[in-house]
Amino acid sequence: VFLWGRWLWQCIHLCRARGNGATWINVSAGVTLVIIYLLLKHFASHDVRDSTEYLFFYMVMGGAVLGIAQFLFPLVDLIPRDDVLERGNHAAAYGASGGILGLGLCYAGSNMGDGPGWWVVVFCVVLAGGTWLLSWIAYGRITGIMDSITVGRDNATGIRLAGYLIGSGLILG
Repeated sequence: VFLWGRWLWQCIHLCRARGNGATWINVSAGVTLVIIYLLLKHFASHDVRDSTEYLFFYMVMGGAVLGIAQFLFPLVDLIPRDDVLERGNHAAAYGASGGILGLGLCYAGSNMGDGPGWWVVVFCVVLAGGTWLLSWIAYGRITGIMDSITVGRDNATGIRLAGYLIGSGLILG
């Protein structure tokens, strides 16, 4: 949570300073946390839905998963701090926003239904998030989409990548 908070603070600070595409990342992180909360409140196990402590615990875990995203994105040649915040690449902002939402949906889906405990949620998040990340790596290597986004700055390609990441996160979650 600390790492995610630090990353979000850097995004907000640089976004105010430069007025670049970082707004998409900030909005997607906020929307993702709202989606996680709503799914926890309505579709998680009954003991999670009815307990403020468990809701808080799983929201913190969700924030941690989003914080881990900053370490996963460089594996697919997308570095939001460099591409979006420093270089003002809007196509990368769309892709990073889709990545945040997609990974958040993997986490949110891992919390749905009754289960024996939090360790099952962690297992499901690792399984869904790992599959999601591997599919993104394969998609990027096969199509060369990341070069079109980071080097070519093609906004339409960034939007298509965001759609792919959100859709695959929804399915895998």
